[in-house]
Amino acid sequence: MASLTPGILLKLLQSMNTPTKVTGDHRSPLLQAAISRRLSDVHDNPPSDVKSESSVEQEKANGAAPVITIHEKKWTDGSVSLDMVSSGLAKLGKDAMERRKIASAVAAEALEEAIATESIVRNLSMFSELIATSKPENPLPTIDRFMSIYEEVLKSTASAEAISGNGNLSELKSSNSSSSSTLWVEAALATNLEVVSLLTNENFQTPPKADKKRTSADTPFKNSNTKPSPLLVGKWSRCVGMNETVELGKNLQIEMQMWFVRFVESSLNAGFQVFGSSVAAGGGPMAAVLSQLKRVNDWLDRVASKRDELLMEKIERLKRKIYGFVIQHVGTTVESV
Repeated sequence: MASLTPGILLKLLQSMNTPTKVTGDHRSPLLQAAISRRLSDVHDNPPSDVKSESSVEQEKANGAAPVITIHEKKWTDGSVSLDMVSSGLAKLGKDAMERRKIASAVAAEALEEAIATESIVRNLSMFSELIATSKPENPLPTIDRFMSIYEEVLKSTASAEAISGNGNLSELKSSNSSSSSTLWVEAALATNLEVVSLLTNENFQTPPKADKKRTSADTPFKNSNTKPSPLLVGKWSRCVGMNETVELGKNLQIEMQMWFVRFVESSLNAGFQVFGSSVAAGGGPMAAVLSQLKRVNDWLDRVASKRDELLMEKIERLKRKIYGFVIQHVGTTVESV
């Protein structure tokens, strides 16, 4: 065994974003290389540098950074011969190695699905908060935030589709999520889940629920059924429930589109007019406003390609308003330059 400090382990885990070829049995070259380096360091150090279990516990009690123990891969990958034990025991051991291999592969797949679902749920919550904090009279921060969340929803939904088997696999490969999830599972196995000690409880404390009830923005997806889906009951099965995750992502996109069109429309009647009046009075960043309106117009063109009749009608009306606003204020902008 060798000790791995949190800093080195974090560098190892952060390196998961680097394209890495993962072999069929889900071994991690990066993890094994890190283990080898750490073993070499331990062998080179004098015995006095090796910390006892009691000293490690004392460091934890004093609030010091935890020391993570990594177990060599050779103990569980079949590299060590079992010829010295009885044939019956050796067979049981080899069977256990196969079960471990299968279980780690399943864990990596489950982690991929959980990450895809978590990402969409995270963006759903961010969108809900954006609705609550948005101000038509000051639209620019909301536009920036919306664009960022919307792009993340598109990527997360595409990833979920790829996992469910209904999308483009290249989306999943390009995100490198498959190799990343495998690396996380390998790190968890090699450290007996001690890697979790790097995360403080503060990161995962559940915040108190808000008493204020927020009203949804005229969502077309009303569903009064609060019972959990039958898919939530029972054991995990590969890709079961991912279609529902994809549906959540697509419905979120639609509701975001409808809300944003309404928000920009109301902003043209409120916030953007304030900017226009400010410019006419000799101040205000009208160039920034026009730049954002161009960004919105480009987004509308992209969304309009979806051919949704109801949305198309709203988009065309909004684009006419944008054109009218630009024509009304572009002369003022030129004069102020």
